[in-house]
Amino acid sequence: MKKIVFLIASLTATPGFALEECLLGAWQVDTDALAQVLAGQLNASAAYVDGDAFMEIGEDGAVRMLVSNIVMKVQMAGAPEMDVTINGNSHGNITAEGGLWTIVGGEYTLVGSAFVMGQSMSIPFSSETGMFGGGSGSYICGDDRLTFDSDNAAAQMPSQWVRLP
Repeated sequence: MKKIVFLIASLTATPGFALEECLLGAWQVDTDALAQVLAGQLNASAAYVDGDAFMEIGEDGAVRMLVSNIVMKVQMAGAPEMDVTINGNSHGNITAEGGLWTIVGGEYTLVGSAFVMGQSMSIPFSSETGMFGGGSGSYICGDDRLTFDSDNAAAQMPSQWVRLP
């Protein structure tokens, strides 16, 4: 009886994340794709200047994104051009098979900052609307490239990623 109870407890406690093997591992964002996401979210133009963003997808369905000193030159209507710096991470879960993906966010600490007209300002991002917060859509996975297409017009997931060695 103890073995049966243990087996049932193990099965109900283990999440069943469906993942294609080609998705597993470490990826680096295509910076132009990242600039497109930020531009869409801020309703502005954005161009990559510096920094890195990485994603790691584990066999257990965990997806971790780390944004390290990403700097984007941003131009919003009626505002002076500014450099926006973004740092933080996002942890969640991904399911992806049959060409369809869904990410459900968990921990989310992304924050932006900018220096505008002599003043420092914070730009908060939320997991509901901010980049890397979640989403769903379709994907194409190759040996060294991963392409996401988001269902939502205001995409949270950059579309292009390159596999890290």
